[in-house]
Amino acid sequence: MAKKNKQAHQRRNDSESDPESDAENENREYERGRTVLALVGKAIDSNTKIPLQWNSRNVPFGDHKTSFSTYIGVVARERVSINYRKWPDVPQAKLDEVYEFIAKGFIVREDRRKWILTRASKRWNAFKTRLRKYWLYKSDGEIRKKRPWKYRWIHQPVWDKFTATYTTPEFRAISAKFREKSQLKNSSYRGGRRGYQYFEEQVEQELLKKKIHFTEVPRHLVWIKAHSDVNDDGHIIFNNPTDLKVGEEIRTLMAQSQDGGIGSSGRDDILARALKKPERGGQVVAVGSGITNKDRHWMLAVISPWNGIVWWLNPSGSENEISQFAEEIINEGIIKFSLEHRKDIKKLKRKPLIKWRKPLCPRQPVDSLDCGFYVCRYMLEAIANRHQVIPDQYFKDVPKTYEQQMIDEVRDMWTTFVLKHKEVEDEEDGLEVS
Repeated sequence: MAKKNKQAHQRRNDSESDPESDAENENREYERGRTVLALVGKAIDSNTKIPLQWNSRNVPFGDHKTSFSTYIGVVARERVSINYRKWPDVPQAKLDEVYEFIAKGFIVREDRRKWILTRASKRWNAFKTRLRKYWLYKSDGEIRKKRPWKYRWIHQPVWDKFTATYTTPEFRAISAKFREKSQLKNSSYRGGRRGYQYFEEQVEQELLKKKIHFTEVPRHLVWIKAHSDVNDDGHIIFNNPTDLKVGEEIRTLMAQSQDGGIGSSGRDDILARALKKPERGGQVVAVGSGITNKDRHWMLAVISPWNGIVWWLNPSGSENEISQFAEEIINEGIIKFSLEHRKDIKKLKRKPLIKWRKPLCPRQPVDSLDCGFYVCRYMLEAIANRHQVIPDQYFKDVPKTYEQQMIDEVRDMWTTFVLKHKEVEDEEDGLEVS
């Protein structure tokens, strides 16, 4: 008991020099990490892994999304030294170790390894920022020489090097420059650690309730959800002039889109126009951290409404989760089909038992952007084989990964079709075709 009291007394003395209001979020982050670490530890001890759901953007969602995000942060901050200046300085062997520890507790997708390590880098950088903000200096401005008692893995020599690096005049000048730059950001994002995926799921559910069909959740609706509040009258309000201006621009562009004046999808969509920042590659706004234009992915659903069977072909691998949105929409369509035709075809049931199957179709290489061409080949092969079903092991004599020549064949077919179609249009318009 005396030992516990001594530790508690020591912690109170240490925390007296910390601004409690500033450290509140940091403390919550630490407690979340301890809780999740215990949860994952139990899973590892029982030789099981926590399952993850992946949405259409290949980002985790559902029950274990937050725990997974927190665990990535815990592993990154405890396994990677705070004395690497930048994430690219971390050795590959250490990155492999980080990924392996994360994969011990969760069922992760190998093709999302790069995304997972990118998330780890962000959480590691955020941890170093918290150390500089809450632990580097005491309330009187004096440098804290003793290591942070809360983080047992940070030993005194490591802390000494950290304080020596981040208290130099050169670093203080850089830090002041970034603080000045951050003050220019006057948009009010209200999502906190939940991320844009949280708001995307909210918008998706609202659209489904309204029976509005969509191929992907519109980014501008997600942005509005993440940057606004709702008053007592149920009206959307913005808390600063910048967001209000963007919100009004979005409403104007939505009206133009409904009238057919502009497109509402693609890189130069409504949000990009409202922000006056067309997406040209790299990070995509209002879809969540780590999402790029490369993450937009093609998949194929082959539907047999007569039998209530759907074959789901995903170039990223059959082990991946089926899109929840696609499953709900297709199931609804099969049920409506049965209600429409069951009078003519007796074997159709009023509420058909719908089966989803995931054949082992050819898989695109990691970081490949050829998913659209893979889907085209799936369609060609399904038609050419003249089967009423797609075998679980896929069709015979088809390689596990398409060779470049097979991809080029699809490109040539598509190019020929488009050019031929354009010639017909030109002839109908009375233009000379050369």
